[in-house]
Amino acid sequence: MNELILNQKVTESFIAAVKAASTSASTDPARPILENLEIVLTPTDIKISATNNYMLTIVTMPHECVVSDGFTETFMLKAKPLVKSMPTGKCLPMTICFNDLSVTFENDLGLTSTLRKEAGNFPNVNSLTVGRDVPVSDAVYFAVNPKLMSVLAKQADVFRGKRDESKMNFKPAETTFKPIHMWTTVVDRGEWYGLLMPMR
Repeated sequence: MNELILNQKVTESFIAAVKAASTSASTDPARPILENLEIVLTPTDIKISATNNYMLTIVTMPHECVVSDGFTETFMLKAKPLVKSMPTGKCLPMTICFNDLSVTFENDLGLTSTLRKEAGNFPNVNSLTVGRDVPVSDAVYFAVNPKLMSVLAKQADVFRGKRDESKMNFKPAETTFKPIHMWTTVVDRGEWYGLLMPMR
């Protein structure tokens, strides 16, 4: 059994990262791999990725733990059970324990939650993020102010109502389909990166 002992600040960041990334995971049982979050533990940081084929979220955060230089662990966990296993309210520092079959989250009060590692291969999301670092004319880039972005998203949702975009009468020439790369860096927490795929 291996473990990563998180301090209070990193625990809070990890919980926020899980909740943020999980909204990009698929809820379609026909795509079981995409119902997962991929979690990659390295000597310096934790990377959590999720995609549903239409959007991609990657959260990268330093864990501030002392581990060996060769330390690395990659696994997938179902998004919904993982979110439910995260503590709510004021949380205590958490320890992530893992073996070949499962991952256990526990805190100083003895509260634990064990989830089975999911089998299979998560999509190679790194190949999708290349456009972010190499600007090309076929993509849109912007740094995100989450509060303003959420206001605009709510406005669009209210205006959209119950209309189905797929039935709206757009001509291909009238709409530019480009991947949209978005990111924001949070001091003392890490980086959130989102990719919105063009839908045709």
